Parts: sequence; C-alpha cells; structure tokens
Amino acid sequence: MPTQKQMLLEKRSEIDRAVSAVEHVHSLLGEGTEVTWTMVSALLQEMEHEEERLEWMREYLSEEVVTTYTAMTEQERAHVNRELLLILSDVKQLMKDKVAPESKRAQQIPIRLTELMMQPVPKEEWEAYADELERVLASDEADDFRFPSFWSPEEERYVEKITKALEQ
Repeated sequence: MPTQKQMLLEKRSEIDRAVSAVEHVHSLLGEGTEVTWTMVSALLQEMEHEEERLEWMREYLSEEVVTTYTAMTEQERAHVNRELLLILSDVKQLMKDKVAPESKRAQQIPIRLTELMMQPVPKEEWEAYADELERVLASDEADDFRFPSFWSPEEERYVEKITKALEQ
C-alpha cells in the first residue's frame, strides 16, 4: 500500500504542476487566448530545468550576460514569458492564415524575438552580446543543453524560413 500511495502522490503533484502552469499561462496572457499543451509543457520544462539552464549559461556565456539575466525580477521574467507566448500565438495565426515567410507581417516575428531577448541587455552591450550568443548557438556547444521550446517543430521551421527570408 505505501508504494501505491507514493505513486498517487507523485501523480497528484504532476497534475498540480500542470494545472499551475495552465493558470500561469492564463495569467500571463489573459482570458480568451488559446493555451496549448506545447506552451504549458515548455513552461513546466523551463521551471524544472532552470538551474541546469543557468549552469549552461555560466559555462558558455560571459559573466555579464549571465548576471543580466539572473538579475531579472519575477515581473520582468513574467513579461518575457508573456511576450514569448504572444509571439507564439502570432506565429500560429500566421501559419493558419498561410502567410508567406517573405511577407512584412511574418518578418516582424524574428525582429520581435530579437528585441525581446535584448531587452535585459544594456544597449551599449547589444553588439557584443549578439556576437557572443550567435557564436555559441552556431557551435556544437549549444547542443550540450536543450532549452525549453515553446515552438512545435513546424513552427520552428516556419520561423527559420522567415529568418532566412529576412536575411536576404
């Protein structure tokens, strides 16, 4: 009986975390915005692997960059998560509307993502930070840790197409 009770308690904990994540997403976005399992699972993964992500950042990024992100307040993190979820919602709508990656409307996505990721970084450090992040992401080092992803594989491919079209 103790083993079964323990299993049920673990399941209850998983369900409680899932409900909490759904409530968190709703509080970030407000009512009326579609919440998908991808969003909820990415938030759960983010919460679960936060320390591992910080260790990865400390290993591959400069101390200044790590400090910039670890110094973010809970309110600033909620803002970033809310914006990411809104961008994801826009990507889903673009895909549903079959908007071409070359369109100005679609090309706002990587611009918004870049601006969002750069918000905590002081403007005078943007170029150095962007160069550092690009170097790490282009190398094999980035494969050492899988960041939580709000994106489905199809959405990732769509955003990659948009980014490539924007670079041309």
